Amino acid sequence: MRPLGRLSIPFDQRLWPKIDKQDSPKGCWVWVGSVDSSGYGQISHEGRMVKVHRLVYMREVGPIPEGTDLDHKCHIRLCCNPSHLHPVSRKENAENRVGPRKGSSSGIRGVRQRGKSWEGRVCHNGAYVYLGLFATTAEAEAAVVAKRNELFTNNLLDRKSA
Repeated sequence: MRPLGRLSIPFDQRLWPKIDKQDSPKGCWVWVGSVDSSGYGQISHEGRMVKVHRLVYMREVGPIPEGTDLDHKCHIRLCCNPSHLHPVSRKENAENRVGPRKGSSSGIRGVRQRGKSWEGRVCHNGAYVYLGLFATTAEAEAAVVAKRNELFTNNLLDRKSA
């Protein structure tokens, strides 16, 4: 007698129905199945849990170059559209992050309050580059964006706003 359950279902019949290609204005293929603690889609494949965006990329595009991460150009962790993913170094992946760090006093990436002023800083190669104190968050944010555009190669959102 054949065993019942998800393992008896062919893998493609478990994978593709859990990818929603219809409802995203950005063209994302949104994973609607299991999610790991970091917010990435996951599925059991060949006896282990794998990240869906990596699996779909490898199936649709080919191998991920060794030593690289897959960066979500769309900044949507549940997206597994191969055209929204590109292999980058760990440094480049960190450069393309979006939003402020947890607990930010300003709500702006690289800007924090210092007394009555706003401090701008950029993390590059694991060290902070301090840009000084500014009277407004807008001035500090402009300085931070300009410095990221000078130092970073993969800060896609900053480059769109510049």
